Amino acid sequence: MTTALPPPLPSSGLADEGSLAHDSFRSLAWRITRWEIVGILGSLVLFIIISLLVVSQGSPLGHDEAVYAARAREMVNGEPLSSWWAPNRAPGLPLLLTLAWKGTVTDSSLRLIVTSFGALLLLATWVLGRLLVGPGGAMIAAFGIAVSPVILMSASNVWPDVPGAAVGMAALCVYAYGLVSSRFRWWTVALVIALSGVATMTRYGAPIPLVIGLVGLTLWKWPAERERKVRVVTAALGIGILMAIILMTPLLTGAGSPVETISSRDPAHNPIFGGFGDYWGLREQVFAGSTVVGLAAAAIGILGVATNRTLRRDFLFPFAVLVCTFVALATVVHGEVRYLSPILPWLWLCAGAALVWRFSHMPKPATLAMAVCAVVALAVFAPEQADSEMEVNQGFINMKKAALTLRSDSECTALTSLLYTPMVEWYSGCETAAINHGASLPDGPLYLLIIENARNQEQNELIGEYFTSTTATPIDSGDSDSRFPPVEVWRLSD
Repeated sequence: MTTALPPPLPSSGLADEGSLAHDSFRSLAWRITRWEIVGILGSLVLFIIISLLVVSQGSPLGHDEAVYAARAREMVNGEPLSSWWAPNRAPGLPLLLTLAWKGTVTDSSLRLIVTSFGALLLLATWVLGRLLVGPGGAMIAAFGIAVSPVILMSASNVWPDVPGAAVGMAALCVYAYGLVSSRFRWWTVALVIALSGVATMTRYGAPIPLVIGLVGLTLWKWPAERERKVRVVTAALGIGILMAIILMTPLLTGAGSPVETISSRDPAHNPIFGGFGDYWGLREQVFAGSTVVGLAAAAIGILGVATNRTLRRDFLFPFAVLVCTFVALATVVHGEVRYLSPILPWLWLCAGAALVWRFSHMPKPATLAMAVCAVVALAVFAPEQADSEMEVNQGFINMKKAALTLRSDSECTALTSLLYTPMVEWYSGCETAAINHGASLPDGPLYLLIIENARNQEQNELIGEYFTSTTATPIDSGDSDSRFPPVEVWRLSD
């Protein structure tokens, strides 16, 4: 007696070679062709090389990076939350960063942990692409992610956006695999729930793109059998309950509500739908490099769906998820380019489907030559475009040098501009707070770091009060980089 296989997957206009069988992961491996293995390994190597080039700049950690790095150190040392840890920050990334303490902890080692999740995001996009748009479109999407300046920048900084997007995309891969398999097994249900929980723990905003993707996949392949429907409903309930528990826990423990903090809006500075305006203001970063190619390919797909049934089948689903996810994120939270991390995989899945359709009638050698030339050209410019955040962080080099001079004191306190408090704490090891009128002098050493033209730094009379009420001794912070604002370090005592 033989078991009937489910209907074949949509093929994006390609031959059946490389199409997925859905009965087991072993059959999945049998159907992956040699050129796909070479291609996906090549995209991973390309992504890793460019990421290493960006990370190797060695710029100091920025504000948010230092928040997560310092919180990870607090976890390792069993210390309580610092004042700069806000309820909208999820604990998952600091937990992941604690892995760096098994070796020598450096800024680069922390950044490379996030980079590894960028590689996971690339792989997950490829796997989901094979299920949705076929092997050709999936390969295009993988290379699109590999040379995407936004993904490369976000994966080269200690931010939770790429890890959250990567784990969320992995959950969507498992869920899609369960939907198209001959049986939706219970281990698939459990793994989808677990990965969704990890994504939420990593970034509190991850449920927005994750839920949209899960709903979209359910509409794309709603199971007909009662048993499979029960498992889909079980997965939905499990994901919803687990997300609710994770998001409510900070509120119940007195830390505050992540949902309220994320969605709260000051009408004057962060109006509803303000994210759209933010992205337009950041258009030089958003519309850069491969993203322009992806958008152009998506435009080709939009024009082609009216006349081509195969393209319509492969293109419209990822395009709908892309639009819904972008609109939801831009409506709920303000816009930053790193927030596009869970959106760009869907853009490249659309682009993959459109480009496979557009060039399906060209000779394969010519198509391959064009693809190689395009990838090389985009890869050449990707490091410079992805390095924009590192260039900004380079401006903190004098602050880093000044903070490192305080490391000799095991217990100390530092006062500085609000913007720099987590960075000073990370590099100095001192408990750091913002300069304020009511600051009490601690028993241990107290340092004052004055950064020229710093934002949120109380000036003149407030700083003057520290000098008049204490004995201030200047500390040599070493050679300063003349390209960036100087930093004065003073030791205060009664």
